[in-house]
Amino acid sequence: MRIATISFFILLILNGCKSNRQTNESSSNNEAVAGEAVQNQTPPPPPKPLNSEFWSRIDEADLPDLERAINPTNQDLWQCQYDDLLYSISNENIELMLPTDQGIQVFNLVNSGTMSPELAAKFPNIKSYKGKSLDGSISARVDTNEKGLYAEFKTGSDIILLAPYLKGSRTIYTVYNKEDLPKIPRDESFEK
Repeated sequence: MRIATISFFILLILNGCKSNRQTNESSSNNEAVAGEAVQNQTPPPPPKPLNSEFWSRIDEADLPDLERAINPTNQDLWQCQYDDLLYSISNENIELMLPTDQGIQVFNLVNSGTMSPELAAKFPNIKSYKGKSLDGSISARVDTNEKGLYAEFKTGSDIILLAPYLKGSRTIYTVYNKEDLPKIPRDESFEK
């Protein structure tokens, strides 16, 4: 009986060793397969810059038939996912991508402090920021309200503006040089 018990334990130990060896081989095979999979995977795409997905160029021929809010003589048109953009700029200090005459630029902006906290809480869609592009070459003032986003960019003596292009639309924007707006003559009765 004692020999049978010892034989049983020896068989148990041998089976355990065999089982461990199979597990280790299986583990090594799994690691090798996983390693090959990692090597064969394409690297993940680089992270999208903050808020870049909110802006895309648009052609004037693709615009809806709405009245123009302004008519600059030279401009670039952009489509904006305004509500998503507005939601993304709920902080005091933000990094925001905006279209300029030089394409999309990244700006570090801070709350300009023009509204008291009480007034800002009462009108959450009205925001006012100021800041500079990442390279410091463009200064910016950015405001939002119920009509959309407005920005003024200064580079040296040039003033570039970003504003809603169509009346009643917060999704289509124009980027233009301030000098490209037609001069509106004053009404003669204004002088009297």
